[in-house]
Amino acid sequence: MEAYVYYTHLAYSSAEQVLETLRGTVKELKASRPELASCELADVGMTNGKHGIDIALYFKESTNKQKRNNSI
Repeated sequence: MEAYVYYTHLAYSSAEQVLETLRGTVKELKASRPELASCELADVGMTNGKHGIDIALYFKESTNKQKRNNSI
């Protein structure tokens, strides 16, 4: 099973803004990275950075494509 990790940095404004930005980032990554077509977001790591939040997005291959398709 393959796994992929993508790192990004967000300037902190509010929890709602961080969540909205993360959702958009995941959609953009899945649309622009063919290797993520059969993957799902497995975990998100966040740490306080100097000027915002450092974020790691962990993707893994989906183990149940039917379940993933039903959740969209």
